[in-house]
Amino acid sequence: MLLTHVCHDLSCLCMDNKVLINYIMNLFEKLSFQKIVLTLFNRFIDKDSNLSKTKLMNDFKNESLNDQLTKDYLKKLIRLFEEIILLENIFHSTNSNLNDQLTVNQTVFLSTILQCLKQIDCMEIHPYIICFVVKILPHCGSALKTTSIRVIEQLCQNLNFVAECYSQQETTITFK
Repeated sequence: MLLTHVCHDLSCLCMDNKVLINYIMNLFEKLSFQKIVLTLFNRFIDKDSNLSKTKLMNDFKNESLNDQLTKDYLKKLIRLFEEIILLENIFHSTNSNLNDQLTVNQTVFLSTILQCLKQIDCMEIHPYIICFVVKILPHCGSALKTTSIRVIEQLCQNLNFVAECYSQQETTITFK
């Protein structure tokens, strides 16, 4: 995705340029850039969104191709999020008043990740989400504790669900 490369390049350019940092911060704020990307991610995860309904219609036609396209789109969106979080971390290093505006500190961000992990029927995307969370942990700042605890809690619930399903299968299958 072009936006991912732009964010990465901006991170490199902003390292030592406070004027550029202020300009990009103002631009992000005016465009609500992080919120737009977060909304895209949220709509991708939300089963009731128009994006998911379109995906379901297309899946009927060509399921394997669409599954690969969906995974690729999700990977690119996650990579964009990583770059946004890295760029925000650079912004935060020059202006510590931005703490509440950081993507990792927004409740919508964490709830979207948790919603994705709650979807047992989409387990094939869980490794991407878990890898993403691990990569951003060093940049979570004050949200580190909450993010870690909530994600681990959801993973434990998923494991508990899988164990329950497995034990139910064991009791129904009897060999004679």
